[in-house]
Amino acid sequence: MSQKLSLLDVQEKIKALQEEIKAERSNGLDMKQVFEYVGKHIERLHDYNDIKDIGQELMGQLAQRRGLTTADLYPEFEVDLED
Repeated sequence: MSQKLSLLDVQEKIKALQEEIKAERSNGLDMKQVFEYVGKHIERLHDYNDIKDIGQELMGQLAQRRGLTTADLYPEFEVDLED
């Protein structure tokens, strides 16, 4: 169900968001710092995913050598199936 917004509703929402931004800036929030923080966080996520991929590949090779599936190795390495 889509909700139609009137021009007044949109203008009020914009004004509220602008006030929220102004309040955050007055609390010392600098958008440049926010973007830098988010960028660093994204880099860390990429690093984590790269390391996890390498771990998965190594577990796959080990499982293949043992004639098992990677899921069979998870308990040995205390890895949750959800990981």
